[in-house]
Amino acid sequence: MIFEKVGIIGVGLIGGSIGGGLRKYRIAEKVIGWGRTEENLKFALERGFIDLYRKRPEDVIKGVDAVILSTPLSTYRDFLSLLKWENFEGTIIEVGSVKGKVLEVATEFSFFDGRFIPTHPVAGKEVGSSKNADPDLFRDALCIITPYNGIDEKRLEAVKNMWKELGSRVIEMDSRTHDIALACVSHLPHITAFLYSKLAGEKGFFSYGGGSFRDATRVAGSPPEMWAEIMLWNREALLNALREFINGLKEFETLLEKDDFSALKNLLEICGRYKRESK
Repeated sequence: MIFEKVGIIGVGLIGGSIGGGLRKYRIAEKVIGWGRTEENLKFALERGFIDLYRKRPEDVIKGVDAVILSTPLSTYRDFLSLLKWENFEGTIIEVGSVKGKVLEVATEFSFFDGRFIPTHPVAGKEVGSSKNADPDLFRDALCIITPYNGIDEKRLEAVKNMWKELGSRVIEMDSRTHDIALACVSHLPHITAFLYSKLAGEKGFFSYGGGSFRDATRVAGSPPEMWAEIMLWNREALLNALREFINGLKEFETLLEKDDFSALKNLLEICGRYKRESK
């Protein structure tokens, strides 16, 4: 057992899955949750994702040795202010998909003397809420931790072990590299999925798509508010990735206009090589 009591602020898909995993694998003795709707909290309680819930976030952090922040990025400053105001002295674990701006916010609170541990479980679904949570959501998934100067090494090690116990493959990465990487492999693909969906939907072709179209548009069902926020919080890295992607599209456009089979085939061969080599 790594933690005695854990408080989860934001018992949704990710927070509920973490809570369920902490309980299922005996990583924490007790899990206390807070969320925006009592319906969601009651469901999480019934499913065994949490031991009990509170109606106020300040009541979740009392007497716990770790708090997991699993809320929209725009709420981080408010919840970190709450933790500072309440003189919380335990470990603070956040699970957002952007790190540069998150660490900027955390510096305003002096990283809580190194007790702030930024993590990113690269797992999820296009549907949210605790009703879609799964204690095994993180099994065999990557979890990226982005340490910083002054981080509490003992707490960092405990959090690493928590994610390993949840089944994740844990790696460390600096925050800038994390944001560039996630712009390419997550944030940009969400943009393309939304655009594919729009293009086919506006033309009335959506129902004609096969497996490749379903795969390419699956995440277009994700919450727009959440993804608009993520994209803006990772704005610089995402803009760079988007510009490179647009240049790639223009290259395809040029070859199609020229009706150049050989060059088009060669470009497809180059692009596909990375996928083949990743297997």
